[in-house]
Amino acid sequence: MIITDPLTGRAGRVTNDGEQLALAIVEPEIEFVSHENGLAFHLASTYSATAGEEIISLQNDNADLDIIVSNIVVSTSASGVFTVFEVTSGTPGGTTATAHNLNLGSAVVAQATGFGDASVTGSLSGITIAAHDIGTSTPFDFKFGGSLIIPKDSIIAITAATNGVVYANIIFYFASKVHF
Repeated sequence: MIITDPLTGRAGRVTNDGEQLALAIVEPEIEFVSHENGLAFHLASTYSATAGEEIISLQNDNADLDIIVSNIVVSTSASGVFTVFEVTSGTPGGTTATAHNLNLGSAVVAQATGFGDASVTGSLSGITIAAHDIGTSTPFDFKFGGSLIIPKDSIIAITAATNGVVYANIIFYFASKVHF
């Protein structure tokens, strides 16, 4: 049965008891913002590290939206410990790494600064968020599921305690500020 709102003219399906029928589509927030707004990105780095070096960093430059980190995937040609941390002192630098939109049909550019690839410079320190010892050529996925939030001007970085080629990929999106 279909019922029509006499004020708006909008119609909706209802059961014989007059209950509205509805369809809900549930998807992770990163999928929604990628589809609807083109605000999901990945930042990648390949780097020949010396033990303890920063291999990639990400800073939020957006005054209106937070960066929400979905996950960070790392791997290396030699085993070692990868550490994700909030930068509290020091200034990242080196080769600018460009964040790429996960919605390939979107022209939206990430309002973020990333460093990585061939040269990451600067002495950084901060608060450890997560660390994991991985084996040779064994990727590890830091699954934050949207719980790692980077507000305006805040920075995260990743170090690799290994000597060898390291790979890092940060998957993130922008969303409304969620400060409490």
